Amino acid sequence: MEMKLFLRRLFSVGLLIIVSIFLLSFVSYAIFNKRNKKYLAAYYIKINRLKETSGKKRLILLGGSATAFSLSSEMLRDSLHMEVVNCGLHADAGLNNEVDFFYKYFNKKTDIIVILPEYDIMTKFEQDYKSEVSIYTKSLMPVAFPDPFVWTYFLQRNNPVTYLKEILVSRDYTVYHKDNFNKYGDISHYPAHWKYVMPTFRKKYVINFTPNLQEAVKYIQQKFNGFEYYIAPTPIHSVWSQSSLHRYDGLMRKDFGSRYIVNSAATQHVLNDSLFYNTIFHPTAAGKEIYTNFIIKSLKAQINK
Repeated sequence: MEMKLFLRRLFSVGLLIIVSIFLLSFVSYAIFNKRNKKYLAAYYIKINRLKETSGKKRLILLGGSATAFSLSSEMLRDSLHMEVVNCGLHADAGLNNEVDFFYKYFNKKTDIIVILPEYDIMTKFEQDYKSEVSIYTKSLMPVAFPDPFVWTYFLQRNNPVTYLKEILVSRDYTVYHKDNFNKYGDISHYPAHWKYVMPTFRKKYVINFTPNLQEAVKYIQQKFNGFEYYIAPTPIHSVWSQSSLHRYDGLMRKDFGSRYIVNSAATQHVLNDSLFYNTIFHPTAAGKEIYTNFIIKSLKAQINK
């Protein structure tokens, strides 16, 4: 009798805990997630832009933060005469996640896709699923990722306590902030001058090509079968080894043919180091303008064929 009573109470307590977690999850998702101001929350800006431009002739940019930093959607729109959506988010989320977040909003009939994969995305295609960035990026839409790690991180980031800490403590209004993205999904404002180069990249950097590169290539080819799509590198800083860049260009031309529209080895001569902002991946405002014109010229050569 006592055992039955104990089990009944245990069941009741367990049920109460489950219901409480569900309610907390619901409240957090319904209220606090929408107020999140962090960099990766710009995901919503990009989704809204995709929804608003649905059915129109569009150029969609895919990649990591370098895509968000290095291209001006307004310049692309004015030169190519089509709507532009910059879906660049964060390389550490992984190329497959970068694509999957937005894929359902793409249209084979109206969209031209330009993928600017950072080397880390291509050579480390299978990113650590439980990395902080990957979890947080997925937690922006946790219902689509029914994983306990995603929900745990989501609840950690989106709850009343965290929100109060953010509004009571001085916040970092820098380039890494949701409110610093414009309506196209570009990083809109940041210092116009060189700041520093990541010290780990001081020497000529050799790209480590792994079997994951072929996995990434296969994924792109399958995922965008039937689309008009192109591959282009992000701006290339001088730290990258020219021999590695030539090898990468050769592999890309072999796998993508004319869809590979810009040689990485050539782009290294387009921007000097003073035209990069805070990392070897993010150009300054002046660098952004130069590189956008470079991409425009390369795209026009393909689109007008």
